[in-house]
Amino acid sequence: MGAGQEEVVGAVRAETPRTEPPAKTSKPAKPESGRAPRRAASASKRRDPRVEDSTEFDVPSDHVAVSGSTGTAVGTATPAPYEGIPKPSSSTKTRQVLVALGACGPGDEEPLIRRLQRIGAEALPEMQKDFPGLLWFNRHLKHRKLPDGKHVGPLAAAFVAFGADAVPATLQLLLGGTADQRYYASLVAGDLLVGLVEERAQAQLVDALGALLIDADSQVRDAALHALTKVEGQPCLAPLEQRLLREATANGEDPVARVAAIRALGVLRCARATPTFIALLEAPEAAIRDACWRVLRVVCAEDKGPSRKKWSAWWKKHGARPRRVWLLDGLTHRQEIIRKIAHRELERLTGLEVAFDPASGRTERKRVQKAFADWFVATAG
Repeated sequence: MGAGQEEVVGAVRAETPRTEPPAKTSKPAKPESGRAPRRAASASKRRDPRVEDSTEFDVPSDHVAVSGSTGTAVGTATPAPYEGIPKPSSSTKTRQVLVALGACGPGDEEPLIRRLQRIGAEALPEMQKDFPGLLWFNRHLKHRKLPDGKHVGPLAAAFVAFGADAVPATLQLLLGGTADQRYYASLVAGDLLVGLVEERAQAQLVDALGALLIDADSQVRDAALHALTKVEGQPCLAPLEQRLLREATANGEDPVARVAAIRALGVLRCARATPTFIALLEAPEAAIRDACWRVLRVVCAEDKGPSRKKWSAWWKKHGARPRRVWLLDGLTHRQEIIRKIAHRELERLTGLEVAFDPASGRTERKRVQKAFADWFVATAG
């Protein structure tokens, strides 16, 4: 029998009326001289030795369940749930990971990024506050080329790892961040553009990067343009290219803004803008004419000088052909600088590295031309 049951039984015994045995007839006491006769012990005060005489172990009535009562016996009440130590919030957990992420070298960030991903999108507001965080690439130090966003630093790599979920935070950094944040967010946006499949998200990033093409910080402009080249030739660039074409041909507008638009179209290798570049070779502003000539050489891997007439004749003959054919033809151009441009653009377009000396003879030029042509055939399907 358990302790609780014993207590209940004891309490019930205490409350149950006792049945006393019949009193025995006592013989009258013999009188003693000078003493009063003894009273017979009251039978009603005699107790069964089996019944405890003390009440110190009786259970109080308010602890005993009785008919009509809602109370419970001692030890049978359901204990209050143990709440334990409160779990840390998403913000707290994110902050802990970010502190550790701020000391990561290249290659050490992956486990911490996975922890952030397990926290989910709730981690992004704290990540945005700390951006760009620790830098593996510093824009203020001398560099030859711009890195991918994931190589900027551990926090930038985390943004790239979040993919589409990171687009809203990246947009806020592009449009409302400091100069450093706009710069590094542009590089991150370039990586995000490559992996996005949602057209709306792509369009938002392209619009934001397009707005930075006229940023007051020249490095931010370059970073935004570099990011946009990641989707060169893709449909998501079409609205931006149309806007840049309007700006490039806006007579009476600031020539500096028009040159910037022409340069941007050239960096994006906008082949469909070639007729516009040719027409602007007769613009009254020398800066505009020079910008168009330089862009034409890169886009077309050809050089007809500053003559609109010669370029128009070339376009009439070759304009219907795809740009890759222009570049293949450029490998055998009579000018060494054009052969160099053609080779660089083909490597950029294909990702294929083929050793080539622009000063080499015709046999070497044909070999390199065939290597790239074979690549286009092999990847056509």
